Amino acid sequence: MLLAVLGAVSLATVVGLTREPPLREYFGLETKTSAPGEVLRVSNLTRTEFDRLARSGVPFVITDAGDNHPMRDWNCEYMQTQFGGVKFRREYGQSENNLERFGDDWTRSKKPINRRLPPGAPKYAPFYSDIVKARKDEAERGWGKKKAANAMERAIANATKVPYCMDDGNLQEMLHNPEFWLQPPETGSMAHMDEHCISTIATTLSGVKRWRLAPIPDQPHPDGYFDGLVYDRDEWDPLFEFLTYPGEALVFPPGMIHEGLSVGEDCVSSITFQFNLPAPVHYWRSYFPRVRRTRDMQGCLPMVRGWATLQHPPKKALPYGEALTAGHQVARNLDVDHDGSLSRSEVMRALGGSGRSNSAATDAFEFHDVDGNGVVSLDEFAHNYATWSDVERDASTNPVPRHDL
Repeated sequence: MLLAVLGAVSLATVVGLTREPPLREYFGLETKTSAPGEVLRVSNLTRTEFDRLARSGVPFVITDAGDNHPMRDWNCEYMQTQFGGVKFRREYGQSENNLERFGDDWTRSKKPINRRLPPGAPKYAPFYSDIVKARKDEAERGWGKKKAANAMERAIANATKVPYCMDDGNLQEMLHNPEFWLQPPETGSMAHMDEHCISTIATTLSGVKRWRLAPIPDQPHPDGYFDGLVYDRDEWDPLFEFLTYPGEALVFPPGMIHEGLSVGEDCVSSITFQFNLPAPVHYWRSYFPRVRRTRDMQGCLPMVRGWATLQHPPKKALPYGEALTAGHQVARNLDVDHDGSLSRSEVMRALGGSGRSNSAATDAFEFHDVDGNGVVSLDEFAHNYATWSDVERDASTNPVPRHDL
């Protein structure tokens, strides 16, 4: 199954930027139905297999990600007893402040979400803690007793571990962005899109969680996809629906609208991290036209521009034909050894050859290697360059705020 989906992704991405690949085909789902599909479930992944899947942006569940995980016993009751003096918050209230205390009896508490909800959406609000990410800069939210909050931060840092199949270079990013979602039965997060530009791995530590995922619509709404907005506009059309169990981790790309509901009898405890290695460059390339017009993704545009142009953008966005000519000229200039292709070292040189150049060069190289043969031809680069430019030019008439070239 893993190889079949990877093969489907490789074929789909050949379509390129201007014409986006069909969603169900790209994401490896049955094309004869419009019903939500099951996510790919994998185990015993090699690093190469993980990287290929993560670059594709196809969501998948690693069923053995939690084996020997330091947080495997961090269920809701553990959080109550170990971090009792720390404050956190119930989502969808009138305040962003942390008004709940871990030591209280919140695991049996349910508060209705006060808005119109479609069938199947969570009806009760979950609990949330981002103490590591936010405590330093958002002290006004209130975090409980200082000693207890410090101890919780240390415990999270000590228990943060990169899953066996991922690049250990992700540790520093993961140490800075953990989030806990704590969900008594029937509570859940409304469908929403996050604004970050890197992929997410969400591990279920206890309970059973039902996920529903949807990609960016082909005509993104100019108001974006904050909590529940997709419900209000009757846009909610999940592409995936599936369950995760204790020890399983879901991986999904930026821009994916996601909803999580606690099902069954146990309180769900889950830990979510963002990771940057590898970047989902095949996904960005394949669906850039809709990404470009998505309000929540505007902060990611400079990153995509860097990959698409290898930091050699035109002075202004050009239509495809003119940009194709310009892209060929850029490619010839970057092809230092004149062999008709761009090597990884030539890509690295184009990006400046310093700092995070190894990972940046790999991301950029993979962005342009459309057919997956390990070679970036000058034609591949010129096509991607021209398509990026054409999408940028077309987006100038879109109401979504633009980033200047």
